[in-house]
Amino acid sequence: MWFNILASRNTSSMKRIGLEKRDILAAKMTAEQIAEAQRLAREWDEAHPREP
Repeated sequence: MWFNILASRNTSSMKRIGLEKRDILAAKMTAEQIAEAQRLAREWDEAHPREP
């Protein structure tokens, strides 16, 4: 969840780090765990809108 949020809300090196860490963890997770993390990230993102 948190690495998805990091990747979606940043640019350049922080985005790259988020994507790399997310992929490392996802390789150790089940499909159900990945789906749950994605759902939680979407819910968190919707509850915490970005400032313009």
